[in-house]
Amino acid sequence: MNRRQMLARAADALAAWNRGDPDAVVVNVAEDVIWRDVALGMPLHGRDALRDATAAYLAAFPDMRI
Repeated sequence: MNRRQMLARAADALAAWNRGDPDAVVVNVAEDVIWRDVALGMPLHGRDALRDATAAYLAAFPDMRI
């Protein structure tokens, strides 16, 4: 993957956050991802856990824009 493709995927992920679409946020994340977020206090294991956390953030902060 070249730089342009990587930037396009990053832009797509940010746009997904702004649309409130947790499925699209994690579409390019590895199935066995380990995600560390200091706000959660423990790592998330797997794409489904990250999708659920993303959905929770979006529900808690519906006006959030990145």
